[in-house]
Amino acid sequence: MPCGKPSLKAPLMARDITEIALRRRLPGGPSAGGAEDFFYRLGFEARDITQTEQKTFLKVSVFTSLKKRVLAAEKAFSKQPLKSWSLMTRPLGEDDWLHKWKRHFRITPLGKKFAVVPLWHRGSYRGKRRVILLDPQSAFGSGTHETTRLMAELMETLEGRFKTFFDAGCGTGVLSAAAAFLGARTIAGADLDPGSVKTARLNLRLNKIRGRMTRSDLTRQALPGRFDVVAANLISKTLTECQAILGQGTAPGGHLLVSGISLKNFPGFLRDFKPRGLILKKKHRGKSWAAALYQKPGGSGAEPKIQARSEGAS
Repeated sequence: MPCGKPSLKAPLMARDITEIALRRRLPGGPSAGGAEDFFYRLGFEARDITQTEQKTFLKVSVFTSLKKRVLAAEKAFSKQPLKSWSLMTRPLGEDDWLHKWKRHFRITPLGKKFAVVPLWHRGSYRGKRRVILLDPQSAFGSGTHETTRLMAELMETLEGRFKTFFDAGCGTGVLSAAAAFLGARTIAGADLDPGSVKTARLNLRLNKIRGRMTRSDLTRQALPGRFDVVAANLISKTLTECQAILGQGTAPGGHLLVSGISLKNFPGFLRDFKPRGLILKKKHRGKSWAAALYQKPGGSGAEPKIQARSEGAS
């Protein structure tokens, strides 16, 4: 994919985005855990979920450009309502989407080496971390959720030891950018959401990185080759469903990194997630989430057929 200079005035693709939210009154009432579980059952990831708490209500939201996800949420809630919660769906205009991200998304450290900088704060970061520019566009998750931070910290332990990288569930592409800056020269990834794929492509261009992002269902479609590092920040159920595909896509001698697992589910996940031929090397726990690093024994695997090269940011 060509890597020409990106337009800093690229229009946000927000006209088809819908907010799906569960709301309940404050004070009192159940925690947000039940609302989050509702969205997990619909296939959303931890990085997709945002919470807004005001004086009189708590709101747990996700955003999607897929109409079928809106319909699925409405159907699921009508069949099994959550006590004390009400469901609302709201199409967002472009101004609403931009305002929401500018209000919640600020310069944020990622791992030990990186700073995720929103495009509208470009040039304002004065620290020593490597800058990853990010424009969320119509993708969901700023790349600063704990699951993403855990993944970045594991990736940093492999700096200079991998040349090929696959981002399974690429989202905004922030992990692909980090991989390029950690030494990967072939970058590829996939996401089921078409808006995420478009946004990941844009963010790679913003950071002057070449890569190939495609729309794919990773529970059904094999990875396009074998990679030194495969990073999958997905919910536990999805990780377990596609463990064979993720394992097959990891090159001999390479590493598979997984995140998106809640601490309470981590023991059960480790019991169920056993991709053939991979060995668990490291468990990485955060405040609420966990990640794990696996390695496939052996030498260098076949190079992926994707021709993509990463370059440093200006």
